[in-house]
Amino acid sequence: MKRVVITGIGIVSPFGVGKRLLFDNLLANNVALRSDEKLRIIVGRIPECGKYGLDLSLWTPRELKQMSRGSVIAIVAAEEAVKDAGLKGYHMEETGVNIGMGIADLEIWYAWTAIKLLYCVRNRFA
Repeated sequence: MKRVVITGIGIVSPFGVGKRLLFDNLLANNVALRSDEKLRIIVGRIPECGKYGLDLSLWTPRELKQMSRGSVIAIVAAEEAVKDAGLKGYHMEETGVNIGMGIADLEIWYAWTAIKLLYCVRNRFA
């Protein structure tokens, strides 16, 4: 059995980027969810500006089109985890990152729903 050591954690949440930011806000009983009048639902948007916002300037517009939003967020969280671990470029070939998300990308969900509806419509009239 191989040993695994968790040395760092990276979090991107509706509060912004960073584990300390999330933990401090949770301990202070703050809420990052907001009402979206256009969608008429409660959403937890990740800020894209400000001190703790998601910095999308690290990628070109073309790269951002090629990746799902969830992938961009996962990469930012992975970079935060590596930084939190204090890994400064050594033994990176032996370093792994485990990524978890609370919900699938809306783009994927939309595509899956469209395929499912198309399949149901075709079979219904076959």
